[in-house]
Amino acid sequence: MKRVHFATQAAFAFLALTPLIKANVIASLGNTASGFTTGSHPTTAAVLAALAGSPAPFNAFCGSDAAANCAANWTFSYLLPAGQLVSGATLTLGISDIDSAAAGNQVASFLIGATDLTAALNTVSEGLNGGTGATNGEYDVLTVTLPSAALSALQSGSANVSLSLQGPGLGVLGSTTFNGAGLVFSTLDIQTASPTPEPAELPLLLTAAGALIAMRARHKKNRSRPGIALVSERHL
Repeated sequence: MKRVHFATQAAFAFLALTPLIKANVIASLGNTASGFTTGSHPTTAAVLAALAGSPAPFNAFCGSDAAANCAANWTFSYLLPAGQLVSGATLTLGISDIDSAAAGNQVASFLIGATDLTAALNTVSEGLNGGTGATNGEYDVLTVTLPSAALSALQSGSANVSLSLQGPGLGVLGSTTFNGAGLVFSTLDIQTASPTPEPAELPLLLTAAGALIAMRARHKKNRSRPGIALVSERHL
């Protein structure tokens, strides 16, 4: 029993010394350095300047309050560290003029792969400004945490995101039928970690630790016997 106890201690000591390597993988599209701050009201010209040169749909206004709701999609591509598993992720959107201060929810659909984040993004956008929502022309950075069920799909190294807004929006004269916006940037922040040993592997670790302890015990016993020690030294 004492040997098993020592083996158990050795196995857990081995696990404790085995590093749980963690990493962050960040994929971004659009202008992450626009200089806009959350809650600010940049001019249309400033937003257009921030969008210039970015890949679609971050290079122009998406829809308009006067004619069409914003509908866009984009794909993140990234490289995960070898042997690492996705342990968490957040999705961030820098958006101008989401108009969530208007009645109802302005996010009609927000998906990453097959995971529906619509309710999560509505909650964040409606909660702006103390729960009154974003006003007309307001710029905001909205972040949602991906549920654990969505993490395995990120293991592929590619993730597609789609966003659709809906009216009413907000204009200078009040509510509008449609809801357009300026998508300034989006970032997928993925946390990874090395996999931990499975419970089924513990008996193997215990066996290996027990064998090492037994070998160490025999070595100590042989060193305590002068005759054996002398023979050993002559053979060195």
